Amino acid sequence: MIAKKIHRDSAGRTAATQIAALVNYIFAGDLDDPTDKLVASGFMNLYSDSAKAAVAEMTALSMSAPKSKMPVSHWVISWKQGEAPTVDQARQAVETFVRETGFRGHQIVWGMHGNTSNRHVHVAINRIHPESERVVKPNRGFDRLAAQRAIAYVEHAQGWSHERNSKYMVDDFGRIHERKASAATNTEADGERFLPDYRARGAELRQGVKSHQRIANEELAAVIRDAKTWAELHTSFAYHCATYELYGGGAVIKMNGATIKASTIGASPKKLSRRLGPFQPCDPSISAVVAAAPTIPLQPIDAEGAAYHEERAVVNDARRRARAKLDTRIDAMREALKVQQRAERDSALQGSWEGKGNERNAIEAVIAEKHKRERDELQASIKREREALRE
Repeated sequence: MIAKKIHRDSAGRTAATQIAALVNYIFAGDLDDPTDKLVASGFMNLYSDSAKAAVAEMTALSMSAPKSKMPVSHWVISWKQGEAPTVDQARQAVETFVRETGFRGHQIVWGMHGNTSNRHVHVAINRIHPESERVVKPNRGFDRLAAQRAIAYVEHAQGWSHERNSKYMVDDFGRIHERKASAATNTEADGERFLPDYRARGAELRQGVKSHQRIANEELAAVIRDAKTWAELHTSFAYHCATYELYGGGAVIKMNGATIKASTIGASPKKLSRRLGPFQPCDPSISAVVAAAPTIPLQPIDAEGAAYHEERAVVNDARRRARAKLDTRIDAMREALKVQQRAERDSALQGSWEGKGNERNAIEAVIAEKHKRERDELQASIKREREALRE
């Protein structure tokens, strides 16, 4: 996954014009009747539930920061080709992005487009906070780093593959770290043995068994090193109930019911072709025999840790269920408060206010302060419940 900040030329155009153009683009060129390009859309921290009304709200708030030529930022969150996020996953990705970039409480419009080979979400964020009416600089101006952290959390939570040069990774305990090693340096001293990637290592920690990557590396590293021809490599792979096949722009190894990227154990077709010549496929009869071989249960990494990991799996499963139940209840509480506050505001401001601008502003200020206090109280309650769950 990647997150990219889109820069627009604001010369000669007002903020209102730019906001309307951006939201119009997110809604696939038609605010009233979007085309099929728009797969899903959503609004955050807006009283509106339509694109046109959202434009009006965001434009009105932008007037409080006249020095900002374009207070609304445009970001694109994109998945790799072949990955198909659901609407809920796209919404969760946007929520995570907003949280990590420091835009909680800001006006946001998002839309997922499906007109390219890569599913992607466009996010319009009003950097002016609706309560302080000041332009916010996320992460002290280093917003791209914050965006990369958000992407790492989404990849970890939803299981998407990461980019080769991604900066951050999230471990099995939900802690984020800078990625220190790349695939090019993930080798042992002999240059032939590769460690499992971080996803496989995470699975080993969770399950207490060797990953398919580790097993393939242990059993096939010598085969890859010693093979003189493609035929010899295929035959030796067959002894280990494995096959080597081209796939897409690379190759995969099928072994023990699993499919592993060949490059993760240093066996990319480009690398092997330099030594073995142009690729030669495996004899179909050998592939058929390997495919019919029974799968072997994965073995524990060590005997002492097997019992520990089994107990840990039970505890983690119970904790996940409790966390999911709490998250569902929190979402319901937040939505109920949002509906209640919207109804209260609409009721207080109904009718004509012509010639009563000062009175309306005063009422809006009182309502805003009351609503902020209610949101703070709810957030404090949520924090206490989350802390209790961690104990």
